[in-house]
Amino acid sequence: MVKRNLRGARALVTGASSGIGRELVLELARRGCSTLSLARTEEELRKLVDEANEIRARAFPDSPEHFYIVGDVCSSDVREQAVADAVERFEGLDLLVNNAGAGATLLVEETSDELACELFDLNFFSPLELTKTALPALKESASKGRRPLVVNVASIVGVRGTPYYGVYGASKAALIALTDAWRAELCASGVDFLTVAPGTTATRFFHSLREDKGRPNLPKHAPADPKAVAVEIASAAERGAKRIVPASKSAKALGFFSRHFPALIDDLMKNCASETKASR
Repeated sequence: MVKRNLRGARALVTGASSGIGRELVLELARRGCSTLSLARTEEELRKLVDEANEIRARAFPDSPEHFYIVGDVCSSDVREQAVADAVERFEGLDLLVNNAGAGATLLVEETSDELACELFDLNFFSPLELTKTALPALKESASKGRRPLVVNVASIVGVRGTPYYGVYGASKAALIALTDAWRAELCASGVDFLTVAPGTTATRFFHSLREDKGRPNLPKHAPADPKAVAVEIASAAERGAKRIVPASKSAKALGFFSRHFPALIDDLMKNCASETKASR
């Protein structure tokens, strides 16, 4: 049974210009959502919103148009403006997707304090602060009988620590723990939370690493299709799921064996700790 009907939902999506974020905006458009997309690249946002509005014109011509806002989600001014714009344009907010993020591949002992702070700022503190900013609008949505939702896009390496992804994984693990706590704390308010922990996905992740000094020697696995990830996220939101590992058999296997056979995964990670040099 569908718990949440996304048709007519009003959404704010960060990190929307490419990858999972972009595909999720389009998938939400197909399901009748109105979206405000946030990212730093205006040209890509414009193309995305044009495409989303084409979907709207064909399938949901009476729904509000899709919009975008250009800015860095690490900025408090940008976060406040994004929420204010969404509430003004759509007369409320029902869905917040914290998707913006960045990674780095290097040993923990080689990770500078500055890089660690940068990763936590984008991957943890920005979702924390944006959600806090959006909560009044989300609670208002719940008071009117809607089913507001916060989707926090983490990573499978936040579920299980992995060599060369140590600090990046730690920032995502913090986001997962925060999401679980918020789900319990805000249950009575009617605001729900969904944790998404993707595995390797065919996005620009590896082309935009903050540092690229090595990779774990992991078994070969095919990256997930971001369109498939977006479909799983939207479907999980509709059915009221709490946690998903979308569209990746290898990531699902890592999550399963980490829960049930942790010693086996410990041995695998030791073997994977031998460095595979990153391409330059």
